[in-house]
Amino acid sequence: MKSIIKTLVATGACCTLLAGCSDTTLGSFSAEESLPVQTIPSIGLAIPLTLPPINIPLDIEQTSGYQNANFDYVTFVRLKSVTLELDPSTDSDPLEDGNLDDMDFISEMQVFLSAEIDGVPQTELIASLPAGDPQIGSGVRKVTLTTTGVDVLDYIQAPNGYNMAVSVSGTTPLDEVVIGGSVSYRVGIGFQ
Repeated sequence: MKSIIKTLVATGACCTLLAGCSDTTLGSFSAEESLPVQTIPSIGLAIPLTLPPINIPLDIEQTSGYQNANFDYVTFVRLKSVTLELDPSTDSDPLEDGNLDDMDFISEMQVFLSAEIDGVPQTELIASLPAGDPQIGSGVRKVTLTTTGVDVLDYIQAPNGYNMAVSVSGTTPLDEVVIGGSVSYRVGIGFQ
């Protein structure tokens, strides 16, 4: 009889603990998404840089890490890394000058996320490559932006969607450059 009472008390305590964990992060997983390849045009002269919009989709629900995970709800989404790298096709463009392309045309980059959250417009810096970063320079074909660790869940779940703005300074590349890359996330999950 005492063992039955102990079992019932233990079961009740476990149920109470689990009920108290509702909306709590009970685990997390990583997910990675490839960025679409984009072309940075050149006019053959190094003048102040005006880039076409760089697309960083944050489509986390389409990543295999997200689709393979078992959970009831998401508690947070944080960018772990944003990596931009020259695509192999970049060295065979029509304006090719015979030199290997690199990232030396970028001097600084900031990535902002904005959305209307609870009726209030919000903007958050989510990643950057500061001026003077040692990754920027001649011969560099891959850069990793510094992420801020901010939770972007409210932005990607905003009813009216979100906007991504990439601010870049530098000069136009001397020949066409093709950039791809990846974004990795850390996703907090819970169970009901």
